[in-house]
Amino acid sequence: MNEFGFFSFAIKVAGAAALLIWAVRLVRTGFERTLGSDLRKWLRHSTKNRFRAALTGAVSALLLQSSTAVAVLTSGFLANGLFAAPAGLAILLGADLGSAAVTQLLIARPDFAMPVLLLLGGGLHLKGRTERLRQTGRIMIGLALIFLSLDLLGQASAPLQHSETAKLVMVYLSGDLAVAFLVSALFTWAVHSSVASVLLWVTLAGQGILPMPAALAMVLGANLGGAFIAFVLTYSAPAASRQMVFGNLLLRGGGAAIVLILLSRFGYIFDIPGGSPAQQVINFHLLFNSCLLVLGLPFVSLVAKLAKQIVPEDKKDEDKDLFSSVTALNPEALSDPQRAMTGAVRETLRLAELLEAGIREIWSKSPDMTKEDSKRIRRALVQVLGRFQELKFFLAKIEASKCTPEEIHKAQALTSTAISLETATDLMSNKLLRVFLRLKEQKLQFSAEGRAELDEFFDLVLHNIQLGIDVLLTQNPESARHLVQQKERTRQLLNNLQKQHMERLGAGNSESIETSAFHLDVLNTLKLINTSFSMIGYPILEERGELLRSRLQHG
Repeated sequence: MNEFGFFSFAIKVAGAAALLIWAVRLVRTGFERTLGSDLRKWLRHSTKNRFRAALTGAVSALLLQSSTAVAVLTSGFLANGLFAAPAGLAILLGADLGSAAVTQLLIARPDFAMPVLLLLGGGLHLKGRTERLRQTGRIMIGLALIFLSLDLLGQASAPLQHSETAKLVMVYLSGDLAVAFLVSALFTWAVHSSVASVLLWVTLAGQGILPMPAALAMVLGANLGGAFIAFVLTYSAPAASRQMVFGNLLLRGGGAAIVLILLSRFGYIFDIPGGSPAQQVINFHLLFNSCLLVLGLPFVSLVAKLAKQIVPEDKKDEDKDLFSSVTALNPEALSDPQRAMTGAVRETLRLAELLEAGIREIWSKSPDMTKEDSKRIRRALVQVLGRFQELKFFLAKIEASKCTPEEIHKAQALTSTAISLETATDLMSNKLLRVFLRLKEQKLQFSAEGRAELDEFFDLVLHNIQLGIDVLLTQNPESARHLVQQKERTRQLLNNLQKQHMERLGAGNSESIETSAFHLDVLNTLKLINTSFSMIGYPILEERGELLRSRLQHG
């Protein structure tokens, strides 16, 4: 009698795998919202030497449960010229090791961990009076759900031990390690999580379903897939970011391929430590990434140069405008409110993305801003201002008589967002650009400490801009709440940076004295731009009754 039912097995495994993937992301989101700005600060300040950079990358990946998240953060810094590619590669190598350590921590847990985490996490998330406490609760719930999903995977895969078909498949994978390697790489890329992928293979190995050779090959494939995820996510990023991520793909993916070849040809050349198959597989994963860090760290500069030769630089076209003039507004759709609103949302989202590109361009050019740079960027921003005018006129022309109350409210909210982003555009064009151009014309430059402070504040504002764009796209109330709360964090950082600047003035720092007005002007302008993007979250929270007349409601 064959008790194995493929359909039942597939549903249970798919459900458990989906829970695992979602739980990993739940933990990552909690850490991003609790320590996001601090992590970005640590990453940016960790590049003085490659060992410190690698350590920071490892810690960041441990917290975020993802080397991919660290890679995306690091690529943003590199795109803005905040550090060089070798330092970024060192961070990514450390993040790969940190991601491997995550799987160790998740496997080695006491039996009582899941109920305790659910109890504490649920209480903090529902009753926590501060955002940090609620996000801590989210992290605990996510960890508990990871443990639950691993238990479910173990239960769902248990019948495979008695399935002749499954045994034949596993025997085939053991005999063709290249196929096992590629299957795992594709699966890892599909679920966008090397942690979830490795945990799945470890669980199957622990059940005695996946033979050791195939399990090791699939762990190596997960490393290739994990490196490939970041490469795909940064495919449209500036060349410097793509070169760094490609360098990590060469090291991590290439290293995995080399070890696979050695494994296929020579088999076990040493005993892998561990008291069980599952522990051996998880130790192999950690050992591989440890060796990769030790062997790769001395060569990050060489690999960065090689990646620069392979990945082409961005094409420069001085005659081409910085921003595209394509519009999503269709006058023929004005008689159909739903269709018109869809176009207006797309147009607003596109303009917000152009503003993000614009402020990145301003910041990357700011150390050596020329009149030509200023004219080119300002011309592009003037075009964006014109498109915001067109957007507001378009929204005003939608036939109100055909709109539902919800559509009218949505049009009003979108108009409010357009006005806020229009203000941000004007600040970039008539304030930020002018400050950097005047600084260059007067042949002045910020002190090293002052520039570092401005970079730190800009990084937080850029993070909030990206968060605002996400809220605009998803309309997620929780993300909107986080966006509005970021205003207070931004204000606190601004106060601290202004205090540090005044201390330098008091100490008689000549560079700080000469550039004091410019320094404070940049900080205040960035704060106003941040406020403009924070306004994206207000209509969503107002609709849910989560805003008091003067501040965000807590409870």
